[in-house]
Amino acid sequence: MKRICLFVLVASALGFPNLNAAKIDLGMSVIYFPTARLDYYYSSNASYQLVDNIFWQSEITYVLGHGFRVGAIVSLYKKGLDLDSHNRVDISMWEAGLAGNYAYSFTEAGHTFLILGAELAYANINDRANTYKDSKASVLLAGYVGMRYVMFHNTSIEVDYRLNSLEFNIKKTPQRKYKFTGNSLKLTLGYEFNI
Repeated sequence: MKRICLFVLVASALGFPNLNAAKIDLGMSVIYFPTARLDYYYSSNASYQLVDNIFWQSEITYVLGHGFRVGAIVSLYKKGLDLDSHNRVDISMWEAGLAGNYAYSFTEAGHTFLILGAELAYANINDRANTYKDSKASVLLAGYVGMRYVMFHNTSIEVDYRLNSLEFNIKKTPQRKYKFTGNSLKLTLGYEFNI
């Protein structure tokens, strides 16, 4: 998966721009990540699931032409987890990085596209409990396939199936690991305009 993601990013960046009219696409996305994990190292039984995780993502991409786009993404995430009746962990995360995708039109009208894309981002997590407050950085690598439908006035809707790899190893006491690795669904509303 890592090789495919890197190939899409590089291919997007090296795509040939449309010199006749530069185009920018603005997108707002909601990403549903079903299950993440929080594992404490000191006990094999101290594992928790973070279910129904929602990430909010904004992106701006430059339309290179020939189906390629490349740009930047920013994502936000916040979650509270009750460990027991007396302990709670509040988690927040942000991501910032690069994204690229290739769109293939498979209809005569040219309104429906098959999408292959990748994301590479710097991620930072902050967690706070009764006895600690820590932060940790990591790298997000994600690849996705999906479909984009152009509705009207350059407005599009896109649904993607994502596979992503993201882990945070926090070595401060209590030692713990957050794992956001697996599949997710991404829904994007986009608007394309000329500059």
